[in-house]
Amino acid sequence: MYTDALQLEDELDKLLYDYGFQIADLQVIGRAHGRTFRLFIDRVDGAPVTLADCAALSPQVRLFLESKRIYNEQSLLEVSSAGLDRVLKRDRDFERFFGAEIRVTFFDSGQRKTIEGELSSFSDEVLVVTPPPLKGEVKALQIERRNVERVHLVPHVEIGKR
Repeated sequence: MYTDALQLEDELDKLLYDYGFQIADLQVIGRAHGRTFRLFIDRVDGAPVTLADCAALSPQVRLFLESKRIYNEQSLLEVSSAGLDRVLKRDRDFERFFGAEIRVTFFDSGQRKTIEGELSSFSDEVLVVTPPPLKGEVKALQIERRNVERVHLVPHVEIGKR
């Protein structure tokens, strides 16, 4: 039985890399019988993930999960693109989206807080987020990564002119 979700994610990430993909996020919902596995992926080359990509990867992922004895007849697998508001979890995500607008949910003195701003810097210990200036004042916030619950991109969609 797999109890370490991060180890499972790392092993799946290595498998997907051989096919030109990487994990953006993995969610496992439920226990034992009837689990749902939600896998959010990106292409290594940066191209958009297509429905055909998801359909082609699904059997490979299912076989992998079955080989680990954590997927059965009652289980469900959903494979999809990471999306516009994708989760950022790994250093590679922070490197790729450095300077992008992000939404960070974190805990500060036991209280859950959310901030939006530009990803200004990061290290193994800290994320630095610079919110939009208030009356000309710009003040970056350092958030310890151990206090971070989730980090998402803030989607921006440009509508072209006709």
